Amino acid sequence: MLKRQSLWVPLVKHNPAFLNGFRQFLRNNPVTTLSVSSMNLNPEEIQVLAVPDARHPLKQVAAMMAFPVQVTPAACECVYDDAHHTKPALHREIAFGLATTVCDSYNSFHVMERLLPHFNAHVSVNIQAQMTRPLREGEKAVVISSIDKMGKRLVYCKSEFFLELAEGSGVLTPELVEREQNLKTIDDLRAALMNYEKVMNGTHVKSILPEGRAK
Repeated sequence: MLKRQSLWVPLVKHNPAFLNGFRQFLRNNPVTTLSVSSMNLNPEEIQVLAVPDARHPLKQVAAMMAFPVQVTPAACECVYDDAHHTKPALHREIAFGLATTVCDSYNSFHVMERLLPHFNAHVSVNIQAQMTRPLREGEKAVVISSIDKMGKRLVYCKSEFFLELAEGSGVLTPELVEREQNLKTIDDLRAALMNYEKVMNGTHVKSILPEGRAK
């Protein structure tokens, strides 16, 4: 998806300071570390869609941030065909709690990037998540974090899990590829995402703490 859609830019190119901030964010944070390792996330593969800042038009900010992931066994729980687990597991799929943690963590990375070079802590005020179907072990997806509104203290964001289109699925047609290679606006991108199965979405309000306070 991200290699085809023309508007995405590597985050490390948009904001070279992010990798250092990412490593600092993970320090002494085992839950967020799990949300990275269990989804096989490589921070150097994160992409952003940059738009002019409404308050500073000459500055580009990341309106959307895309995280390519793949579900590993560490993210999964077993699914059985009976309540007593007397038969072998049918398959393994991502646990809802872990998926919600991914929503939280990846929104947090997005907010952290927007705050750089400052490193204010930020905490969740409210998070709600809905899953249409769990991702299964081995499946690839793109988690997209969007910031709808960011003030001095509150940030309104959301996250969406889009299943990657498999080669040979019949959906990844030459026409779709051509359209994705010629996207011009954020509205074009949102329309293109409608071609992908959305398996989870979350809404999230975060509070930015004054600098110097621990998370």
